Amino acid sequence: MTEARILILSDVHLCSLNWYGRSSRDRLQKMAEDIRAFFRIKPFDKIFLLGDYSLDFWGHMQGGSWLNERRSNTKHFVEEFASQFPTDYYMLPGNHEQYSLEDWQRITGFPREYAVVCNGYLFIMLDNYSGILNPDRHSDGVYSQTNVAHIRRSLQEHPGLPVILCAHYFDMARESEEFKNLLRDELRIVCLFCGHDHRIQIEELGERCGWVSLVHAGHYSYAGSGTSPYDVMWGFEEVILSEQGIQVTYVEPSNVVEWNGHRLKHSYREQLKKVISNRSLL
Repeated sequence: MTEARILILSDVHLCSLNWYGRSSRDRLQKMAEDIRAFFRIKPFDKIFLLGDYSLDFWGHMQGGSWLNERRSNTKHFVEEFASQFPTDYYMLPGNHEQYSLEDWQRITGFPREYAVVCNGYLFIMLDNYSGILNPDRHSDGVYSQTNVAHIRRSLQEHPGLPVILCAHYFDMARESEEFKNLLRDELRIVCLFCGHDHRIQIEELGERCGWVSLVHAGHYSYAGSGTSPYDVMWGFEEVILSEQGIQVTYVEPSNVVEWNGHRLKHSYREQLKKVISNRSLL
């Protein structure tokens, strides 16, 4: 296995709301430019997108474009911004993309759950918000437990490869014992990635789950509740893949934003760099 680099990005929220003094479209155009600029300096192979491209089913404050107007901001994200990415990308749905299986595939070109091999790693893309699809009123999504059968099938179809599990969120308090047993016993699982809470954190899931790491992938919209952009600014995870494991770094490109009535010049920054070992080699 040769060393390779990917990006993981979550929670971009193309919608009617503005954050940090920028409209959604201006902010996401800056995101696309930031990603292309990073690619010129550090070329990467793929981009993995972990959901919440919109507020399409969110009915408050004119957010639910699909509910209100049958206008899909998820579709606009694909056509206007993902199309600018310098390399191939993969998408999974978030809690704000409760499209039916058929609508999601038509809009994005991807199933709601699938698996893909990238540079010697098996990425299993999970749909943890399939509880209610196509709601006819305001919805923040309904969490569904991780599909262990899908993981087991993917493991069988791709024997021997180290595995990364990706979902919009992993709510471990609601997860099944079967899933926790799988995390503990299946040493091919190197780590998990999620978004949803807009945090950057590497969480150790504890002895019950085999001390596997859960990486929270940040955001490109707004910092989580009670958090300022001084702490967690727009960014993405840079992930370097190797046979021994992965190296994770949260990258924040330089930006100028507004916060609490002040103009904030945010310099390029890297946060929370960590090496996560391939457990099957320990």
